[in-house]
Amino acid sequence: MSTTTRPPAQQKTPKKTTHKATDSTGDRQPKSQAVKSHQPNITGQQVVDFINQNPDFLMHNPQLVAEILLPFSGDPVPLMQHQIRVLREKNKALEAHIGLITTTAMENEALLDNTIALALSLLETHELVQLIHKLEQGLTDIFSVQAAHLYLFDTMFHELPPANQFFQKTSPQFAQKILGQATNPKHIITGPQRPESLEFLFPEAHTVGSAAVVPLHFHAPIGLLAIGHSNSLHFRPDQDHLFLKFLQEVISRVFFGAAANVATSV
Repeated sequence: MSTTTRPPAQQKTPKKTTHKATDSTGDRQPKSQAVKSHQPNITGQQVVDFINQNPDFLMHNPQLVAEILLPFSGDPVPLMQHQIRVLREKNKALEAHIGLITTTAMENEALLDNTIALALSLLETHELVQLIHKLEQGLTDIFSVQAAHLYLFDTMFHELPPANQFFQKTSPQFAQKILGQATNPKHIITGPQRPESLEFLFPEAHTVGSAAVVPLHFHAPIGLLAIGHSNSLHFRPDQDHLFLKFLQEVISRVFFGAAANVATSV
């Protein structure tokens, strides 16, 4: 008896149902809009925050550097070209700054040498008349000042040599009345001066644009040293007083010693 085997019945494969994207009204959306709607909305600030948190991002993605454009003088330029320009500008500014520092250092070195030379010259002298002469000579020859005048107080020096174009005597009360805080031993005044102060300090007041007023004081008021310049910006209120302060201390001490010698000899 033969048996006939029938092939199994073929099963139908269910068709896949494709759901097309629709908008809120039920209308179908184009495929490009449907994909775009699933992309995150990245803001410019988020990109900035990401770069700040990952400063080596462009190092790991160097191909992006050539694609980034930055505005420069109105026209966009590649990032690398912009960086080169920025580095060149910084280099020029740095060279100028180094040049200024070098020039200032050379000027300060020369000023220090002159200050030491004048100080040593004064320290070698103990007689009052010679001190006055050495101070005038040093300011004129070593520092090449345009105008300089020394005022010694009669309360410290009871016997003084005759006045001349550089040296005069006065009272601390009169100086205080004319100059005010300029007689304060803790203050060195630099910059333009009031007309009445210039007339008191400089007989050639009309030629003086700025001045340095250096009070001389050691245990007691000694006097004033006034240095003038025709340039109104030569002495400035904001300038450093390091070298003037050094000269102030040296001149005050040597003149105090000379006053003591005069008192002893009398």
